[in-house]
Amino acid sequence: MASRGGRLSWEAHVTTSAGRGFQQVAEQARTLIESARFIHPRLPPIYFEFIYNGAIDAVAFERAGCYFDGLTSGTLVTLQMLFGRMLADSRLFLQIGNPGAESALPPYCGFQPDAEKMFQAGVPLIRPKDKTRWAFTKYLLDQAILFLVGHEITHIVHGHVGFLTSRKDDRMYTESASITEPDNIELQALEADADQRSFISRLESLRLTLSDGRLAWYPNGINPEQLAFDLSFAVDALFRLFGDQPFVGLDLSKRSHPPRPLRRLLLMLTGAMGADGLFAEPLEGVSRTIFGEAAVACEHAFSLVLGEERATTGMQEAASIYGREYVKWISQIWNQGDLSKRLEPFAFI
Repeated sequence: MASRGGRLSWEAHVTTSAGRGFQQVAEQARTLIESARFIHPRLPPIYFEFIYNGAIDAVAFERAGCYFDGLTSGTLVTLQMLFGRMLADSRLFLQIGNPGAESALPPYCGFQPDAEKMFQAGVPLIRPKDKTRWAFTKYLLDQAILFLVGHEITHIVHGHVGFLTSRKDDRMYTESASITEPDNIELQALEADADQRSFISRLESLRLTLSDGRLAWYPNGINPEQLAFDLSFAVDALFRLFGDQPFVGLDLSKRSHPPRPLRRLLLMLTGAMGADGLFAEPLEGVSRTIFGEAAVACEHAFSLVLGEERATTGMQEAASIYGREYVKWISQIWNQGDLSKRLEPFAFI
């Protein structure tokens, strides 16, 4: 990983708030890994580390029989800047804490998905004044980060990493990769599989949250709709960080990842189709529109934070016949092809 910035030595800073933040995420990631190993006993050890790099990225790879899962430091910092700025604005999340303690802030000038570049441009790290809103900021951050870590773990558990390594020994899965080869549609199918499995895993975790009975930002009790909305908003914001990204007219066969608006649509469909079935008890009755409502709220928040008109082109294209047919095409790779069988020798399911 030296070429990508090397390992972040966060342990030397555990007495600072930033160091404690990295420590908490590292502990959460390792807990996820151990949970996966409990469910899949054949799964070998997976080593998690932070990579010292300002860009938003995550990696999963194998070397000499060892598996690694990494997250860039910029991912954590950028998401904290984003969610902190949202909850520090009195016009957003009016139901959380005391929005009257906040102000109507000016746009976040110079915001981009790279913490180092934002630091150099003098973009400030803003956090809400209200303690409850700050606690909710960290909750949204956790949901986005855990989804991303779970995505990379799925690449290992489902055999994606081993499958890819068997073809290109120097290859690793990254969120920022741009791989061009004839069968890229298969790589897109693997990305969709990792997205869906990680999102379902996060939905399943809501049962534990519900069993706790109360969260500081919902003092009158919590319900499935609120939890599903918050999760969907956090994950949607992660993808939306990279812009609206229209894609109609582009040659998508050369991409190793589906366009992010399509990935957002796929997760909305995953939530809408899976929530009731997964959570008949106690999540029965989760609204099938809640995931779409979260996407709309996400666009509204980005509009205020960035001082721009609401960007809708990418999601409109994703929801079009073209976008839905493309999602269907990716799904058919599993249903009508032999990809799943070719993954079996490398999977730990």
